[in-house]
Amino acid sequence: MAEDRAAKRPRVDSTSAEDDAQASEYTRGDVWFEDGNAVLVAERTAFRIHRGPVTTETFEGCPVVHVTDRKGDIAHLLSVLYSGEKYLNPKLGIRYEVVSAMIELGTKYQMDAILNTGVALLRGSFPTSLSAYEEDPSYWYSRHRPISRRDIISVVNLARKFDLHDVLPMALLLCSRLLNHSLIKGADSESLSQEDIIRCLNGREELHRRYVQRLAFVTSPRAPVECTSIGECREALSEWGAAWLPSAIGESRPDALSQFHWLASISLCEGCIEVYSDADQVQRNKMWSKLAEIFQVEDVVKEWPPKNPKL
Repeated sequence: MAEDRAAKRPRVDSTSAEDDAQASEYTRGDVWFEDGNAVLVAERTAFRIHRGPVTTETFEGCPVVHVTDRKGDIAHLLSVLYSGEKYLNPKLGIRYEVVSAMIELGTKYQMDAILNTGVALLRGSFPTSLSAYEEDPSYWYSRHRPISRRDIISVVNLARKFDLHDVLPMALLLCSRLLNHSLIKGADSESLSQEDIIRCLNGREELHRRYVQRLAFVTSPRAPVECTSIGECREALSEWGAAWLPSAIGESRPDALSQFHWLASISLCEGCIEVYSDADQVQRNKMWSKLAEIFQVEDVVKEWPPKNPKL
């Protein structure tokens, strides 16, 4: 493949001079095979591929096929078709733009294998069980997942467009943790619908309410019957509450599903740690099971959480 550069004016004959004069304005794209016999043009960018003649217009000796797709999407699709092992290798990192192009163009051009692979990669980027979420609560970009903060708004819109509703609970959860400016204004020319912005804000508020409920035991005067050091445990909770509870409650965008790892770091007896941790796990499981309801998409999400989650 040749690097992007302005293409030289091709040779012309008397029957194609007008078409080739126009074609001389095209720029070579990243996908360019010297032995190709057709040029695909998207947004004035040309990609030389292999196909039978379908047009009288030529570019560098090859017939030209015009498409209305974005040149970036075409480049990604062709790269997957010609170099799929490289572009779809998790060890090398898979970019969200590639996954999105596979879904968009796989649907448009009825390329089922490309579409299904793209959908599987998108779905595989999100946890569908609380245990999987706990492995990486931030669940932002890594070498093994294509989704980053700047992509998450686009993911919601993509899921809406192609009815990939099972992605919405986690995607909206991650959107709700964006700064308000990013959530409302969007990113990279993508923005949420007003309805989904409201869902994110309402969902964030509901998750925060449930998060505060999870902390109620800190100020409770009652110790569990399993407690072996009532005085010491109450004092430990009181000290932690005085130091950290205001900031924990006041945080506007907490990871409301995260575990309370701090329980093991303060002076609580084993009985209290076990009781409080088990009770909190029940609340977290309930929050997870209600994500579709919390973000008001239970009408389109047929099953959450899935019966056979990806662990």
